[in-house]
Amino acid sequence: MRTARKITQKGLGSATGYSESYVSKVESGAVVPSEKFTEGCDRAFGTGTLFVRQLRRLLEGDHPSWFAPYIQLEHRASQILDYSTLFIMGMLQTEEYARAVFRAGNSREGAAVMESRVSARIRRHEVMERESPRCCGSCSTSHAFGLSWEDRTSWHGSLST
Repeated sequence: MRTARKITQKGLGSATGYSESYVSKVESGAVVPSEKFTEGCDRAFGTGTLFVRQLRRLLEGDHPSWFAPYIQLEHRASQILDYSTLFIMGMLQTEEYARAVFRAGNSREGAAVMESRVSARIRRHEVMERESPRCCGSCSTSHAFGLSWEDRTSWHGSLST
């Protein structure tokens, strides 16, 4: 839509209150856009609430419906604290760890469904990778690291991130 209307990334950034770099990251899929950015796009393009609705659909798509409010809270929070007794906090998991968690709990689901869930889990990293990242503290018990999965490198990777 931006290119069809002959608007540069810098121009869209100015119209939405974001940098050209942020617009580029959103367009390339490197980050999930913020709600403020989608609202700005709707204003800039005169599309009503099209971009806001698309963002909500994206955020709710691969997560259970009961989890959608948590995704929104993560995006708005100034700090996130977590105490986990069984698993490493979802937004801190590596792809391998998330895949192992989903494989252990949903072994009958197909590969495509599992990969969709892993992708949704990894998209939550966006909260920590934005221009002004959130402060996050997480405390997990040894049970989160001591699960007897076939590939223990999955949780070792999460420890090193």
